[in-house]
Amino acid sequence: MARWAVGFRVDWNRPSDQFTVLGNAYRDGLAQPAPGQISISFENIVRGNIKAWGENLAARWSHGLEGGGNLSVQTYYDGTDRTVQPTFGESLDIFDLQVQHSLPTLGNHALVWGAQYRYDRDRVRNSEFVAFLPADVDQKWASLFGQDEVALGKDLLWTAVSRTVRAPSRLDRDTFAPGNPPFVLAGGPDFRSETANVYEVGYRGLPAARFSYSITVYHTDYDHLHTLELAPSRTSVIFANQMQGHANGIETWGTYQAASFWQLSAGFVQLSQKLQLKPGSLDPQSALATGRDPAQSLTLRSSMDLPYQTELDAIARHVTALSNPSVPAYLAVDLRVGWKPREQVELSMAGQNLFGTHSEFAGPSTRSELGPSVFFKILGRFL
Repeated sequence: MARWAVGFRVDWNRPSDQFTVLGNAYRDGLAQPAPGQISISFENIVRGNIKAWGENLAARWSHGLEGGGNLSVQTYYDGTDRTVQPTFGESLDIFDLQVQHSLPTLGNHALVWGAQYRYDRDRVRNSEFVAFLPADVDQKWASLFGQDEVALGKDLLWTAVSRTVRAPSRLDRDTFAPGNPPFVLAGGPDFRSETANVYEVGYRGLPAARFSYSITVYHTDYDHLHTLELAPSRTSVIFANQMQGHANGIETWGTYQAASFWQLSAGFVQLSQKLQLKPGSLDPQSALATGRDPAQSLTLRSSMDLPYQTELDAIARHVTALSNPSVPAYLAVDLRVGWKPREQVELSMAGQNLFGTHSEFAGPSTRSELGPSVFFKILGRFL
């Protein structure tokens, strides 16, 4: 197994302009066997023997306008090539351009609008086990958005109503198995966008100079969710949108300034979901997806500014178990030590999952365990 990654970031700042360029490149080989030495087993088909590489480059310009408005333009390129033997291989190039304009405040209104254009070039190397048909696809997306934030008073109570849409991907429409006919899975020719309508109410409080907190309560209605249905021909199955449901939750966060050099924070999330099949659906498994998100999670954070330009951060996370697939609850602890020998230079060492190994998703036969790891970072800022 061989892995490496390299990246950079450059920032330029002027009174009314900020410009950022960042890029990354990586190579990743996970237990890649020599040709002809792959055993055809369920484990290899599901998990695969993975070889991947990729590069990405992004640039962002932000310009402050007279009267308090702002204009920002962001573009990026992401290129990947991934081989999962013996299942499939893919070469994917994505180009993206985004523009956002924030208007000066108009009375109680804060108006923002923007546009996005994305193009991707997807080339798949199919196998006898699975195929994406057609194998070669060029896709384009264009979108517009607008937002009006209205200040109703000077207190810290807020509310929001939003709608999110997940457009169909190639996995939803173009996946066929096996790789040649007759197909058991025949794609999702009529698969449509999944939707969620979200309603939120929140409150931010500052009861004391050293203590602040926030509480958010939300309700989400889902529709057209992913299911697996019998095709009209009755000889194969297809992907469809025969599930709906809702979720209720609460998110809380509090921060306490214990001393001038020490800040403590805590957050808690409670989630309740219910998904159900629409009349006529023949998929008994998709509704079990209710158990794929943890019902509760708790996060504790400590941040200390120590002498000699040194920082010490600690984070503990407890996440409850998942029911489908069955994943045990876990407690994870991360530590970070940072040192700034000069204003423009920062050295840090971080340890993650220091006191054990845990899983976060997927069934026992396919999931990966996250164990202890240590990272070193050198950050330089140049004028």
